[in-house]
Amino acid sequence: MTGGKRTFYMGIDIASGSPQGSRRPKYSVVIVNGDGRPVLVNPSVPLSRVIRLAWDYRPVKIGLDNPLELAAGVGELEKILSLFPPESEIVQVNLSPDGRLQKLKTVAREHGLEAGKGKLSSVKTAFIAAYLAKEGEGTPIRSIEEKTIIIVSKARSPRGGGFSQQRLQRRVRASVHIAAMKVKEALDKAGIEYDMHYRRSVGGLEQAVFTVYAPRTRLYGLVRPHRGLDYTITVKTIYKSRLNVASDSRRPDRPVIVGVDPGVTTGVAVLDLNGKPIYLASIKGIDRGSIIEEISGLGRPVMFAVDVSEVPESVRWIAAKFNAPVYSPPADLDAAEKREIATRILGRPPVDTHQRDALAAAYKAFQLMRRKLEHVEHELSKMGVEIDVDKVKESVVRGVTLAEAIERAIDDVLGEKKRSGEGDREVQARNTENRGEPDYRYLVEKIERLEAERRILEDKIRELERRVRLAELEVASARRQVRLEILKDEEVRRLRERARLLESRINELEERLEHAMGVVRRLEEVAVKLQRGDLVLLRRLSSLTPRSIRKSEEVLGPLLPGEIIFLPRSAPIDREALGILAEASIHGVIAEDEKSADLLVSYGIPAIPSSRVPGGVESIAGLLVAPGIVTGMLEDVAREIEERKRAELDLERLIREYRSARRANKMKR
Repeated sequence: MTGGKRTFYMGIDIASGSPQGSRRPKYSVVIVNGDGRPVLVNPSVPLSRVIRLAWDYRPVKIGLDNPLELAAGVGELEKILSLFPPESEIVQVNLSPDGRLQKLKTVAREHGLEAGKGKLSSVKTAFIAAYLAKEGEGTPIRSIEEKTIIIVSKARSPRGGGFSQQRLQRRVRASVHIAAMKVKEALDKAGIEYDMHYRRSVGGLEQAVFTVYAPRTRLYGLVRPHRGLDYTITVKTIYKSRLNVASDSRRPDRPVIVGVDPGVTTGVAVLDLNGKPIYLASIKGIDRGSIIEEISGLGRPVMFAVDVSEVPESVRWIAAKFNAPVYSPPADLDAAEKREIATRILGRPPVDTHQRDALAAAYKAFQLMRRKLEHVEHELSKMGVEIDVDKVKESVVRGVTLAEAIERAIDDVLGEKKRSGEGDREVQARNTENRGEPDYRYLVEKIERLEAERRILEDKIRELERRVRLAELEVASARRQVRLEILKDEEVRRLRERARLLESRINELEERLEHAMGVVRRLEEVAVKLQRGDLVLLRRLSSLTPRSIRKSEEVLGPLLPGEIIFLPRSAPIDREALGILAEASIHGVIAEDEKSADLLVSYGIPAIPSSRVPGGVESIAGLLVAPGIVTGMLEDVAREIEERKRAELDLERLIREYRSARRANKMKR
């Protein structure tokens, strides 16, 4: 009961049939009240009755574990969802706000619900969905996305002829260019995220289109509509209804290479790991989110590719969403080469330049890995073992060695990963809860991504070295032929400059590669030492105050039992924060200031100065670590604190006994 009005929560799960089958599905429905107690349980009803019950009870939230159980596709799902009461928020209870699809049993256990060992019945699943919806779990299935489109274009169509027309065209294009740069500068200063696409022409720009990922209200005072003699600025808001649906069956389980040619019209090409095109399109006015949706329905991207040496920010952003590296050629691909590649693959000329550029970029990335992928097929054919070739190829593309990739695929065939994975993860989770140790999986993912990027950089360097050798041969040939006139030859000077720039680029790439390899090696060492216990992770707090602790927990998660805190020099210490540390049962504190360490010990918090740490505290790739021996040192301090407390208690007891004895003697006298 809330404010005199009864509140209800509904859970739905499919009981029989399938939306894709000929037999109409039936559903289990459970409705619980505000206390989480069932008020209606119906194990098998058609969808029409489910909707009618929703209107009868008007639940605050409706929980599901797989929305695609209601419909045969996303389009039909959107239509079905519109039939439910508009005030009822429909949530997928096992989809976290950051987009991770979780096991329903895992979420249920977090809320103290008994999920059992076997498969959940549909009624049990519906009850759990309703209860979790009441507890505020899950993510709303339907949301409205607001974007702003800014179009800077010509305001007039120059007519006439001769030089006057050309001058007018150049002036208009220059005006469009200046206006577009002012819009870009305003968005950059405000720190607003956007994509910019434009059509260049002689003297300036024909048009510039900004897709701004912010509501129109954020642009007030920054960008205003304009209609002048030479250019116009149009600002309009775009609302798009988006379904946030996560399901293992939505996306084909195949690794793919994706080529993207961003612009006002975006080209997208998708190849499988055999270099075969499975999707090719050019789409006008598409944004990042729509590109991600389009790609997600085709496969699991393991590499993105562009046809220019400088990777566009929009492509880099999309690739980061899939945790995939981006291939870019050492130099921009020329039109003739792209046309030849696309025609050879398709057997015909491409429909437009956007498809051509995307397809050529994807194929170039495939060629980069082709020899290794063919080596995978050769090795597997020699083994004669039936394992998933695509999974092995995907692992190799992501930087895993061939031997390790084959072992992983064999593990999948044997079913060892399936049988032991859940148990290992549960044990690891329990150990993490008990010891406060962090999860190292993100380190492994980061290492694999760096390995893939390192391999791309190495191939780029080889290509650049080949180009430098060719440039040097061209210069030597020109020197022999021209001799004394060589200094006057503009082409030779151009080749020299090109060779100089390429050499500079090689040096830059070698430095970046060496740095990346150093980071990878260091992270590998740290991961091994953390697992062995030679090192421990520290949580850095700028100060020992409740506010500083809250900020740290927002980034790294809540304080866990067994964690070790690092406190920098001259950091303020608040007594309220000491209570928070004690309640969290941390292992102790390493303070850079010796006085701070002594003060913490006086308050009963185990602490040591960093000067006593053998080897000191070290920051490695953003991780703060200390030798594992500090765990024992802090335990010794904790024992000393306990002994001091016991001694103080014994002293107080002796004083009380002494005073009691004196009073007794006085009374006898």
